Amino acid sequence: MLTFSIDSRVELWNRDGILRKRLPRNGDSFISLSFNPDGNILAVNSDDKIRLWNQDGTLLMVLKGEKDELTSISFSPDGKTLGAGSGNRTIILRSLSDIKLDFLIKQGCELLKDYLENYPKTVEIDRSLCSTTL
Repeated sequence: MLTFSIDSRVELWNRDGILRKRLPRNGDSFISLSFNPDGNILAVNSDDKIRLWNQDGTLLMVLKGEKDELTSISFSPDGKTLGAGSGNRTIILRSLSDIKLDFLIKQGCELLKDYLENYPKTVEIDRSLCSTTL
């Protein structure tokens, strides 16, 4: 079970009512949420972002919306696509087949960050290798 609030609090609970995980606050007011059909990915949207977490509360990805407010989100029945309704009466569809790849790239860049920034023999162009990922 999950609860979320306008003050950006998201909490995962077990069936006995015991808090399993409190997800980090980020200052956004959440509007809606959706679990994928398997129940192992949670999507929560704020005005202009969708955050995807796995079952243990690890942030997998942050998707940026268009300029208009995102008003709703939902997974396709097969869980491979996420749809988001927008305030300008459009629907944004995002294939989720690359979530695992994006997560692995982010993890790798987090491990390399200090090395890329501080190793004296790092070529300057390599220093910014992960700058768009972190």
